[in-house]
This record gives sequence, structure tokens and C-alpha cells, in this order.
Amino acid sequence: MMSKFLRSVAYRQFTRLLWSYIGSSKRYPLPCCAYNEIRKQFPSQNGHYRGFEDEENE
Repeated sequence: MMSKFLRSVAYRQFTRLLWSYIGSSKRYPLPCCAYNEIRKQFPSQNGHYRGFEDEENE
């Protein structure tokens, strides 16, 4: 459970490094290398990850 939290913090901090503050209405996928390295540092117990989910336009 701690790895999941640390992964989310790492994703958020990396996003702020690239785009500063983007708000909750804008979402950008991170580069694959960032996902791979963050997942390597904070692995999931079962090896499953959700990945980027784009919101559908209505």
C-alpha cells in the first residue's frame, strides 16, 4: 500500500517538474521512461498498474 502512495506522489512531482501546476481539469500522459522508472522504484505487490486514463469528451 505504501508503494502505491509513493508512486502517486512521484507521478505528481514529475508532472509538476514538466508542466508546473496544471490543475485538475488538464491531464497529460507522462513519457514511458518516467512510468517505467517510477514503477521500478515503487513496484506493485501484484504487478498490475492502471496506467493513464483519458477522460471521455461528452
